[in-house]
Parts: sequence; C-alpha cells; structure tokens
Amino acid sequence: MLERNVLETNPGIRWDHVAGLTEAKKLLEEAVVLPLWMPNILQGIRRPWKSILMFGPPGTGITLLAKAVATECGTTFFNVSSATLASEWRGESEGMVRCLFDLARAHAPSTIFIDEIESLCNSRGFC
Repeated sequence: MLERNVLETNPGIRWDHVAGLTEAKKLLEEAVVLPLWMPNILQGIRRPWKSILMFGPPGTGITLLAKAVATECGTTFFNVSSATLASEWRGESEGMVRCLFDLARAHAPSTIFIDEIESLCNSRGFC
C-alpha cells in the first residue's frame, strides 16, 4: 500500500522551479546535495546532518523543496502524509513506519518527506 501511494522515482522538480526561498535552497544544498556529491570532504567533525525539519504555514513551498532535493540528489522520493501513518489500532502505526523505512532501504538512496508530522504527536502540557 505504501509503495503504491507514496513512491515517486523522479519528481522532476529542479531548484529553478522553486520561486524565491533562496536561503532555504542554499541550506538544503549544503546539508543534503553536497554530501552526496562529495562524501570524502564532509567527514568527521564536518559530517552532514542526518535529518532536516522544515516548518511553515501551508503553501510556502516545503513539499516543493523536498521534491527538488530528491530530484537534485537523484533519490527515490517518498511523500507520506501523517494520515497514511496514523492508525487507531495498537501497533499498526509503528508497523507502517517500519514498513516505510524498509521500503526506503530497498529503493535506496531515498528521500522521505513526512507532511504534517506534528499531527502524529500528542500535545504535552501541564495539568
């Protein structure tokens, strides 16, 4: 089900398709694209980031930036909505996440984009 719903082998979005957001594009290129192109330079203390959290209101281009990263890196793109991963049954959400990462390993290298990830978490507060 995940493979059918969220897998894109080539999104076809380049950096010039994203209008504006020059600072975000520059940071993403430094954090994701350059380590794939030049892995020998970014080692040790200069190792690349393991993950990136992009946030903002809907319509600001976050999904487009993620697709551009996948296209520029030549990776398989997984566009997952939080509704795909959330389930009311105990243990099923964890199984879906495990399946997603197993699928990403099988199609490696991969870019996983989880849209609206904040809806997966419970809000914490003081009583």
